Amino acid sequence: MNSVANDGPEARGLNAALVVLYWQIGQRIRTDILRYQRAEYGEEILPTLSAKLVPEFGQGFSSRNLARMISLADAFPDQQIVVTLSRELGWCHFVELGSDFGFLARQERIVVGRSRFAHKVS
Repeated sequence: MNSVANDGPEARGLNAALVVLYWQIGQRIRTDILRYQRAEYGEEILPTLSAKLVPEFGQGFSSRNLARMISLADAFPDQQIVVTLSRELGWCHFVELGSDFGFLARQERIVVGRSRFAHKVS
């Protein structure tokens, strides 16, 4: 992609769709594969799952990225919040946060709380 395409609405739309897709994948892995279990079980399953996905879908499905997808779903159980955040933040922003999506989740709750308070006051 050229720099114009990276800054355009099409690129932002694709990035938003990617974030939501990755959230959906993380949520699906959490519920259907890990069954809400953590740590050791996930450490065993993710490399196996990644080995099956990478040849067909590429490096975006590495064990590390799958773990990020799960972390995103853990931090934001409500898909609508992810949809809203994805309008402003691309996947690379989430990756830069590392696995500390909890920080972003806490910030989002503060903003939502302030917004609700402002509506009640006005």
